[in-house]
Amino acid sequence: MHAFYINLDHRTDRRAEVEKEFEEKGLTVERFPATQYSPGAIGCNLSHIGVLNLAKERGYESVMIFEDDFQFLISKSEWDDLIAKLPASYDVVMLSYNLVASTPHDDTFHRVQEVQTTSGYIVHSRFYDKLIARWEEGARLFMQNPTMDWVYILDQYWKPLQPEAEWFAYKVRIGKQRPSFSDIAGRFAERDT
Repeated sequence: MHAFYINLDHRTDRRAEVEKEFEEKGLTVERFPATQYSPGAIGCNLSHIGVLNLAKERGYESVMIFEDDFQFLISKSEWDDLIAKLPASYDVVMLSYNLVASTPHDDTFHRVQEVQTTSGYIVHSRFYDKLIARWEEGARLFMQNPTMDWVYILDQYWKPLQPEAEWFAYKVRIGKQRPSFSDIAGRFAERDT
């Protein structure tokens, strides 16, 4: 499966940190230059849309997407074991998350009803168009209403798609957002998702 990480050109610190994470797991992950925009959250929206469009253009069956503050919480052997257990059929699989509501699926996965955070996730190609359309709509509305980030930011605006989709989250949290300075927030951010 092809993987991308999103990284602003000037954030060489985050680039070095996340590339070290990938190297330790034996992953080859392509850098996607993040879109610089003000406010930064709109740039984040546009960057994730750009990655999905590129995955679609290249014909990837699925794509793994990371933000540059992704930090693994598991060992390489655990990673290898868990990634081999992807559901037979899925639209989205969360690698890191703030799980708001879910139902049990099996020993490995929750079935998502509501989740947020886009620091690490997998999307199947059959869901590219649906997610791109939703996020493009959100980005357009966000640009028209830039103070309403809590409504139009990626990890909020995708929520209506979740209950109907084959959307899963690993029961073992694979990663989280590394504490660091956030260009989106304009301050140091310490999150546990």
